[in-house]
Amino acid sequence: MIIGIDASKSALKKRTGVENFVYQLILALSEIDKTNTYYLYTDAHLPQELINHKNFIERFVPPHRFWNQLHLSRALLRDKPDRYLQPIHTLPPFAPRKSAAVVHDLAWSKFPKAYTLKQRLMQRFALFNISRKAARLICVSESTRSDLITRKPFTKNKTSVVHLAGVAYEPIPHPKDILNLKSDYFLAGGRLDQRKNVVNVVKAYYLAREKGIKEKLVLIGDPGYGYEEILAEIDSNSQYKKDIIMAGYMGPDRLKDLFPGASAFVFPSLYEGFGLPVLEAMGAGTPVITANTSSLPEVAGEAAILVDPDNSSQIAEAMIEVVTNQVLRADLINKGKIQAAKFTWHRTAEQILKILEDL
Repeated sequence: MIIGIDASKSALKKRTGVENFVYQLILALSEIDKTNTYYLYTDAHLPQELINHKNFIERFVPPHRFWNQLHLSRALLRDKPDRYLQPIHTLPPFAPRKSAAVVHDLAWSKFPKAYTLKQRLMQRFALFNISRKAARLICVSESTRSDLITRKPFTKNKTSVVHLAGVAYEPIPHPKDILNLKSDYFLAGGRLDQRKNVVNVVKAYYLAREKGIKEKLVLIGDPGYGYEEILAEIDSNSQYKKDIIMAGYMGPDRLKDLFPGASAFVFPSLYEGFGLPVLEAMGAGTPVITANTSSLPEVAGEAAILVDPDNSSQIAEAMIEVVTNQVLRADLINKGKIQAAKFTWHRTAEQILKILEDL
């Protein structure tokens, strides 16, 4: 059987959530499936490790305007794969009837101000497109499936839930102090925007400092919508703002030291389709404080401190507790490793492959 995949996002060197999902999924499929043939459609050449196996073939389609709807569509019409997976965006017009599409989240409908009008229209069209054309819709969490069915009730009988996994950051006994902090620290962010709730993290940090904790706060990620509000909140406390480090984007090569070195990962995001950073922190042996909303309780299970993301005092108390209560800390680390081990890319790949084979 020939399986086509839009692999274009995996070609990016600076991969975050969705891009990393496409990369890890293809890598895992290449490790578990030596039988089917895969056509990996891309507008930029793929990392060599994704095409090391003879049944994984790069199908380069030069970048042009309307790449997905026109040029990729022509390639599918030419190749006629038996199955097709659209990991993000819309299904091309000539996609096979037996196609599946992945629904990551509906953030654009819940935080419209974080998106331009063009982005909202594109997201709306993508959902309209895949909800009608895809034979199967793969949701990354029960939370996302619930959001989808609420918005598109007719999709209920063609949705499946397949959980993702995280980058496997192993615990390091003595992680490198790559930021030269020479101090304990909390790690937070992922992207510095409104949805990640960074303003409330900063408020909570200042409250915790006033109650005696000494840790610094490292914020990772590129600026996003609401970044100015974050900067204003940081500037609101002249005494402690020097201990907030804006580290910018951090790739896997740096996070492998940052996660294990952190006193806790603070991630009270307002909305997540899945919440990969939670699993990555847990796998690295880092205690996690996260929100009690959207998919985050589903991902964290009983292995994290769950907080009301709108309550900065509650977030602060959790930060204090995780560094002062050593019994709780050890329990969170142990439970976190167990929870993270439940989610693997091989399992994700196996479930998606079965969905494609069963179409």
